[in-house]
Amino acid sequence: MIVLIGGEKGGTGKSTVATNLAVWLAHEGRDVLLLDADIQSTAKRWVDRRNDLSEGLPAVHCAQALGDVFKPARDYAQRYGEVIIDAGGRDSKELRTAMVAADYLYVPIQASQPDLETM
Repeated sequence: MIVLIGGEKGGTGKSTVATNLAVWLAHEGRDVLLLDADIQSTAKRWVDRRNDLSEGLPAVHCAQALGDVFKPARDYAQRYGEVIIDAGGRDSKELRTAMVAADYLYVPIQASQPDLETM
């Protein structure tokens, strides 16, 4: 299963939702990969720090893909039970190709006029 946490609006908490979902799935014993498809690398840097500092906690596997992420996402989905994609807050090739690859898309928004206008 491939779950995309994405959207065109920045600052809505996409990386926070993606990383927390991946950690929750890992704690549930699921084989999960977090695929960071954002040039800012927020999710990848967070996972690297977490895995370095948290002995005894289930590891969260992470990879990064930029540009066309359709093939990497589908490939990882063959090797992991769940793939969570974190796509950056802008219209991008990463977001568009991840949307085609994903089984589910979740678009977090803040309770603000700019977020509602973007939607």
